[in-house]
Amino acid sequence: FPAQATKICDDCSVRTDMIELELTESIFIRDEKAALVALNSLREVGFRLSLDDFGSGFSSLSYLRNFHFEVVKVDRSLVKDIHNNSKANALFCGLVAMLNRLQIEIVVEGVEQESYLPFMENADVNLMQGFYFDKPMPYDQFLARHTNPSDIFPDRK
Repeated sequence: FPAQATKICDDCSVRTDMIELELTESIFIRDEKAALVALNSLREVGFRLSLDDFGSGFSSLSYLRNFHFEVVKVDRSLVKDIHNNSKANALFCGLVAMLNRLQIEIVVEGVEQESYLPFMENADVNLMQGFYFDKPMPYDQFLARHTNPSDIFPDRK
């Protein structure tokens, strides 16, 4: 895969450092040693690596120690009820503190209510995604909703 991904970027004149690959922990279950070699190869040529859905399924802290991820996306299951449940909040804050100490960028998934925002601010989380911000939509609808035509066509008003 690393050679194929690099070739695709080369063929399309896209720099590898502009690509972030999101991986789930299932990549490690099949063959952890092969996964380590492939991930290191991807990183060496410039791809950013993101561990997606961390905290769901069989999450292992050893993945954070053995593999170099630039980004960890914290699963929605660890965010649910942090505004109502002190145990959930403590677990979430501890995880965020650990990721910060490891100098790993954090994206929190599943932010679905405004009431979560003060908890994100308190934990010093700056990158979030979830239904609070918007629902998933096709690319053309996203552009139509979030792009001012004058930004694309400056001559039009």
